[in-house]
Amino acid sequence: MADWASLFAGQVSDPGPLIAQTAEMLDAFLLTRPQADQEVLEIIGKRLGTEIGERTLGDVRSALANYLGQDPASLVAWVTSADQANRIAQVEASAPPRVTALLRAILGLYGSELALAYTRWGELPDDWILINREIYHDLINERVLVKVRIDKNNGEQAVIQGPAYSILELAANMVRTCNMVGRPDAFTRRTIDMLSNEFEQFLKLVRGPSDKPARSSDAEAAGPSARR
Repeated sequence: MADWASLFAGQVSDPGPLIAQTAEMLDAFLLTRPQADQEVLEIIGKRLGTEIGERTLGDVRSALANYLGQDPASLVAWVTSADQANRIAQVEASAPPRVTALLRAILGLYGSELALAYTRWGELPDDWILINREIYHDLINERVLVKVRIDKNNGEQAVIQGPAYSILELAANMVRTCNMVGRPDAFTRRTIDMLSNEFEQFLKLVRGPSDKPARSSDAEAAGPSARR
């Protein structure tokens, strides 16, 4: 029979038998410890803590394995890591009601937090995970302002704000930094295609018909970066 390591690696086409076997183990454990469901919820809540970082999920999984055993802990981890709605439905098809109730309680209380912990698990703390953008038209000064919020794996948020041309100069410097990497195999095909597509869209924007030419004043050229 397949094991959980194989399932997490995507090597199992039908997880039903493994889910059923592990669910029976978890059900037997819950039957012998009437307070186990509450204790599991307390363990997860404590290990999640107040800040979710790159080590949080590992702490949760280790604590559950110490309490429930490796396979039942793996079942909980599998259901809560990703695609939660589909995975809990698969569990319901073959697991005892007591197990399904516990897993649904975990998802109800901590589903979003555990999914976030999964996305940050093992990643670099300062790597970014999400970008939010706001674009304003300053009618008084006749300029476009852009604010970018960048969420990092460690829970911190960086904010950059400036005129549109300043944000473009930042983007150019980021591409320049990528050029300095000097190795094409450092990049994935998906990210290369993403950059190519965005670059094509940008060229269409700036080369299209416009009432005003692109700015090229000396004041801009000597702007905040001066610019490296």
